Amino acid sequence: MCPEPTHWHDTVTRQTASLRDALEKTQQLTGDQLAEPEHLFCGILAQKTSLAAVAVQSFGFEYESAVDQLLGPVSSRESRFDIRSKGWSERSQLVFSLATRETLRERLPKVDTEHLLLGIVTESTESNSRLSRLLLEHGADYRSIKQTIRQLRSEPRSPN
Repeated sequence: MCPEPTHWHDTVTRQTASLRDALEKTQQLTGDQLAEPEHLFCGILAQKTSLAAVAVQSFGFEYESAVDQLLGPVSSRESRFDIRSKGWSERSQLVFSLATRETLRERLPKVDTEHLLLGIVTESTESNSRLSRLLLEHGADYRSIKQTIRQLRSEPRSPN
């Protein structure tokens, strides 16, 4: 059974600290631009130790190469970001809705980075984006990433 449709703003009130950190890292990459799913993906990788970052790294992704391949040269910018602002593209808003649906499927109270990652993968595949092609080159599709997340969740993790 498919969960009830959700609005992307649901992610605002239902996010973990880890997701909030990934979104702040995303904004540092985008500056004044609208954040696309590619930025969100790199924001997850920038965390290095979140469940989603570890899952993506297991497919051979590294932050610096992902930024180069997906975003091109990045100039560092200082900015404070609020998810409720209008800094998200339509594709990113869809990712947030998909992430919230993942959370509802799992009957969890908050959206975390792994839900965002699964939303990114779903959106990227549907839009046939550069990110989707890069994911496939690394053998990372929705099912394989979901399997990796399940495996990582079952393993003991040291606190961050």
